[in-house]
Amino acid sequence: MGVNSYTDDQLLDYFVRSSASFGEQVRDVDGDEWLAPTPCADWDVRMVVAHVVVGDAQLPLLVNGDVVPMVEEFDPSVLGNNPLAAAKRAGCGALPEMIA
Repeated sequence: MGVNSYTDDQLLDYFVRSSASFGEQVRDVDGDEWLAPTPCADWDVRMVVAHVVVGDAQLPLLVNGDVVPMVEEFDPSVLGNNPLAAAKRAGCGALPEMIA
């Protein structure tokens, strides 16, 4: 089933719920767990979280029909000192464009 099979309200609901769930997962990461390996080759937990944060930050551009450049490498410094705050900012930042 493609994205076009869903209503805008359904897509918004899925995004809000997935962002909340992702935030809960990020909140539970502690200390050395940020450096733990993941199923993604050569990516630790911090890199995967950075990937989602960058993707969420690009969502408003996609919603507006803009072209989003391909990101080959994700810089975990986008998370700053508070990865949970970065994840929440990116997810919440996408919402105004999605509900406009």
